Amino acid sequence: MRGYHTIVLVGVLCLLLAGCSGSNQVVLKQRTTAALPGLGGAVTVRIDDIKRGQTADIQILGPDSEVLASKQAAQVGDRIPFAYQGKQYEVEVVHYRDRTFHEDEATLRLLTLPED
Repeated sequence: MRGYHTIVLVGVLCLLLAGCSGSNQVVLKQRTTAALPGLGGAVTVRIDDIKRGQTADIQILGPDSEVLASKQAAQVGDRIPFAYQGKQYEVEVVHYRDRTFHEDEATLRLLTLPED
């Protein structure tokens, strides 16, 4: 019985760690806006139409919908740098999902850049 509890504990720990590791990511449907994680809802990202699962126009919006950064035809792997409250960040395009009968989705990751 002791070995079973150890296996269950290790499994739960793995699930918790896997869930926490994605906390800087956001998944959003095309033509929507979502808050970037870790910035208190003050900074949002807007993604327009995802074209053939390969590119999309992306905007990073600050308070009062001011445009902090944007990139036309952003591809997977592209990073969009922006500054907010004196810190430097990047939004990385991690993945586009081209869905046949549903809205296409994008997975984006917020990266905090080291201070100089």
